[in-house]
Amino acid sequence: MADFEQFGALESAQGQEKAGESQEQFRERQRQNQAAIAQIQQEEQQKKQDDNLLSFIIVKFLSQPQRTGHFLLISKLVAKNIPSDLIIAIIALVYDAAGDHIHAKFSHIEGLFDFDVKDNEMGLDNLGLMNAWLLNIQRVASVERVKLFETGFDKEGKIDSNLVELCVVCAEELFMKNNIREDLRLKFSEFFVQLFTVISKS
Repeated sequence: MADFEQFGALESAQGQEKAGESQEQFRERQRQNQAAIAQIQQEEQQKKQDDNLLSFIIVKFLSQPQRTGHFLLISKLVAKNIPSDLIIAIIALVYDAAGDHIHAKFSHIEGLFDFDVKDNEMGLDNLGLMNAWLLNIQRVASVERVKLFETGFDKEGKIDSNLVELCVVCAEELFMKNNIREDLRLKFSEFFVQLFTVISKS
């Protein structure tokens, strides 16, 4: 925040006479500048707290013994600066703490488009979970779509395969009890590629 403070001091030194302002106008402009600086400081502090929370959720998720298979995928996504909230939205399907965070932060966001995943082998309960999960992924990705496009796509416009694979791995975990078939796995891979591509171009 030193830059902002220096800016304020410099402006004060120049004085209101240069701007042709009255004393009252000058004080009001100074008040507005200070309020803007305070708002930026507050937002930066909030972002730092939020980043710490996101890191905590991801670390707690990966510390579970059964999550060793997720570690490499998530590590690659974090290294590419994929939005942390998007990673958390994906693992929310199989990790309640992540789901609680996403619901609290993004439930007020409207989806960009309607969709309804259907498959007779999944059962109604699993279908409901899948559609709610995809809606939350869509909500987060729509909010972060600029960063997602910058970090999650290559120069040819293809989505990062690790992002798609993490979605598939989480979906497989949910549907393992249904003896998920390989062709169904491919179906979901194609669906996630389409989902992220549509969001990034919306």
